[in-house]
Amino acid sequence: MQYWMACMRHKLTVILILLTLRPVAGGIPVLAPGQAHLQLDLHNEVGRSNFNFPWEEEPKESTTQQCRMPNRVDSSSDKWEGCPEDCPLYAEVDPHELHCYFECVGNSIESCKERNPRAPIPDKEMGICRSCMVEGCKVCATDGTDTCVECNANFVRIGNKRCQNKFMIVWVIVFVVLGALVVWVGLWLGDLAWRPIVNSTGLQQGLTLRSRAKLAMPYDEEERQRERGVEADSPAAAVTTATDTEQPEEAQGIERRNRSLWPLKTNLLTTRVAGPGLMLQFNLQYWIIIWAAIVAVAWLITASFYPDLFRLGTRRAQTPRQNCILVAWGYEVQHDLMWVKVAFCVAVYIFSFIGCIWFSIRQLRMFQLEDAQETTHKDFCAVLEGLPQISGHDHVEEEIAELLTRSTGVDVVGVSICWDFAEQDGLYMSVLESDLCDREHQWTSRKDRQSAKRKSMEGDSRTFLRKAVDIIEDAFLSPTAQKILTKGKKHVRNHKQARHTGNRGSLRASKTGAMDVEAMPVMEVNVQESLWLLKTTHKAFVVFNSEKDRDDAVALVEENGGMEFRESDLILKECKYEPNSVQWRNVTNETLTTKVVRALKGFAVIILALNIWIFVFYLPYAILALNFNYSYGQEPGFVESMSFSMLVVAGNAAMYLICAEVADYIGFESVDDREVCYMLLYNFACVFNVVLDIAITYVVAFEMMKGQDMRTYDGKHLKDVNTFEERVETYAMQREMGRSLWSYSFPSTFLLPFLIEPILTIYLPYKLSSWVVRSNTKFRSFHAERNLASTPMDLSRYADVLLNVILAVLIFFFPGGFTLQMFAMLAVSHVYIYGYDHYRVLRSIPQCEFASLNVDWWAQWLLTVPCGIIIAAAVYKWAVDTKHHTWGYGIVYLTSAAFIGHVLVHTALLVWFVPLLGRSEKEPSTKSYAECSRRLAQSWFSANPVHCLRSSFIYKHDPPCDFCMAGKEHLLRKNEAIGVYFDDQAMEAEDFNESIVDMSSVARSLSLRFSKKLDDEEEAPLSARSRIQKELMEEFEK
Repeated sequence: MQYWMACMRHKLTVILILLTLRPVAGGIPVLAPGQAHLQLDLHNEVGRSNFNFPWEEEPKESTTQQCRMPNRVDSSSDKWEGCPEDCPLYAEVDPHELHCYFECVGNSIESCKERNPRAPIPDKEMGICRSCMVEGCKVCATDGTDTCVECNANFVRIGNKRCQNKFMIVWVIVFVVLGALVVWVGLWLGDLAWRPIVNSTGLQQGLTLRSRAKLAMPYDEEERQRERGVEADSPAAAVTTATDTEQPEEAQGIERRNRSLWPLKTNLLTTRVAGPGLMLQFNLQYWIIIWAAIVAVAWLITASFYPDLFRLGTRRAQTPRQNCILVAWGYEVQHDLMWVKVAFCVAVYIFSFIGCIWFSIRQLRMFQLEDAQETTHKDFCAVLEGLPQISGHDHVEEEIAELLTRSTGVDVVGVSICWDFAEQDGLYMSVLESDLCDREHQWTSRKDRQSAKRKSMEGDSRTFLRKAVDIIEDAFLSPTAQKILTKGKKHVRNHKQARHTGNRGSLRASKTGAMDVEAMPVMEVNVQESLWLLKTTHKAFVVFNSEKDRDDAVALVEENGGMEFRESDLILKECKYEPNSVQWRNVTNETLTTKVVRALKGFAVIILALNIWIFVFYLPYAILALNFNYSYGQEPGFVESMSFSMLVVAGNAAMYLICAEVADYIGFESVDDREVCYMLLYNFACVFNVVLDIAITYVVAFEMMKGQDMRTYDGKHLKDVNTFEERVETYAMQREMGRSLWSYSFPSTFLLPFLIEPILTIYLPYKLSSWVVRSNTKFRSFHAERNLASTPMDLSRYADVLLNVILAVLIFFFPGGFTLQMFAMLAVSHVYIYGYDHYRVLRSIPQCEFASLNVDWWAQWLLTVPCGIIIAAAVYKWAVDTKHHTWGYGIVYLTSAAFIGHVLVHTALLVWFVPLLGRSEKEPSTKSYAECSRRLAQSWFSANPVHCLRSSFIYKHDPPCDFCMAGKEHLLRKNEAIGVYFDDQAMEAEDFNESIVDMSSVARSLSLRFSKKLDDEEEAPLSARSRIQKELMEEFEK
């Protein structure tokens, strides 16, 4: 697998390099079996065949070497030159005596030992005298055989040639447990697929809502007016609109059309499908692709004039002689072309810095233009803050509306108050969702209910295997498992079922007998009494008839210095977000101190998790890396490396989940603020992971270079290089760090996670939930709908994109051989990511709204990091090229100063300069609130759960204000007297191709039919049997 991945990387890069029409030298030799441990690039060399790319050098048959004549190799030496037949092996002169001196010796143990006792084994295939090849060996035998005398500290000797890890039994147990878990999950999946279907109704309910909850195009009010033959802006339009309630549209001869999903060809760069915030994210992804492609092409053009830039850091060696040649060549070429690298980094920095500022201005102006052109609910709303705590007994909404009308002279459509109902959130949502299901006639038939009830009364006759499988099923459906599968995006409520016992019987969580099917406790609660006990919070949303009325009211209240209400001073200000962006349950009466404490607790959890991550995941591997003996080119084995990779993946998943949980725990009042927090925490966790990985890579690379007896250009042994900056500047370390960064980036970080994401977060939860629901009668009504709900959208893609950009620009610190492929693959990977996100938004996610600029602004600020890294790399390369051993640690301080200086300047421009180039204040819209409310379903009234319940139980409106749930907008009932104008038909649900096939019944039917036909045609010839099998296969496919 590593071989094919390596070939794919090379071939993708080759296509771009060959465009320069300049041949690139530097071959990769063919390895003999068992020689992988001596090479520097295990990932790119293992398993190579005799196939050579066109530019790879072939070993030369002729030689200028002489037997028993030591020669020092340098950058001009031919790394493929062999020894004469009489003395076919290269033996390294003792490195402690002479550096990079080799002589040709005979193919015998004595000849090798005479020249270098540390390498007594003659290897004709490699053409060298080498040391023993025993994994985990500390001291090799000197008898010329692959025998180990002493093993490393963490290994025990097995026989004469093997050293086994002491903790191998631990790894065996871990893999056995994982294997058993995989088998168990496989049995569960098989059981799910073959279960009889007993709940097709619940499955259809869940899939229908899953389809209807997706993003749909809003109904155009202007189009509705044109259908009436009236211009939307004409005076007659107002008259026509006013008579809507007097005569239904069907009676007026107007055809009602269903809303539909956005077409796949929708341009998400310019079309607002889920708020301007999502549109800005897609623009960032698009321009990152353009930027990466431009940098790749620019490097391709630059390196075409200096072809050695393509090879720096990519040429490989498998023998000590080749190492000496490549280190000398790389050091000289790197310093000769350093001015090109510095100039290129400066050019990329200027281009990127100016591009970021231009892009920030563009994003700001695009957001302002979208806000000016699109009229939404926030344009008619003002936020009223400073409310005292008032009991739910009072008609507070009417009091505030009357007060505002008297104070400002502006009519108010209505007031939606934020109530402190966090503790009753599950109860209220259960009541509202049950009412929607009740009104949609989604309850099962009496026959189905009675059948399910009889089955539930038969007792528990499950076998042990069935009980064990049910445990896995319950674990999968748990809220924690759902959040892990969806990277913390799916918030599953653990509601108890509620049944209202008050006077208003229209809002109940269940009907008689329906709850017997559900294996859940039922609470009887008087919703009206519960609403009386609620208290108002400090905030309310006031809705006006027009945007001009809103602006006038805000200006008058501000001019009067506020407004007094029940001995409290109220302030009124413009609303910045949409009703479905408000997290109503998080608006509470908690004090500022309580909120700060909660935030500190959340950050403490992250710090604790990071420490656990370090000491549990990274520290063991670091200890292993430091204690391992890298002499003779040895590296940790496959088990250790694979285990570390698995631990890193598990740690990443845990950190993603923790960041999402902390963002939810803090309790932000709007989705946009929550997304800012989540994006910053998510990005911090990813960057922290990268820093740790690079640190571990540095340690492993340094120990590896020491074990391979690598030296600096002037012959100094790496183990004698004491300072960090001197170690990093050596070409051997530069080459290995660059290769490791490239391997870490592609495909591991750039592409693979996003290839796996649609499977783990979309298809797998959907498919498993479908199998579970269709085979379990307890999932009816909104329980089936919850389990089959789509994974919600978030803006964490900002962090993914920025992490990939940071990884890409880090390559400027290392040799340029990986620069082209790094940026080319960054662009290619993000083309796929963009396409996947495009399809996911239009065909998978439920309805959402990102109305704020906040998330994008913080993403713009995070772009200061890659820009700062680019200028830091330019300064570092310049300092390395110009220093004469006088910088010391000053080079670290200089590089850090360049990075920090850029971040400060970039931040200042974002804060003070960019806003100056935004658009001027927009003119108030001429559209009315009624027009907006008819077009957009979720209003400030229907989005507020408590407001809907108070409309039904306190104010007793007829019809009341219905709660707007994604996918059930057609259940909203129009009542213009209370500001509810939306009226729609049910969307046509998609065909999910969910074959409602009872596999066990199909198997029995096919078996019986097959047996019957065989009995009827016992003596049938082979052709008849083939015909029978063909018919059976056709029936099975149907």
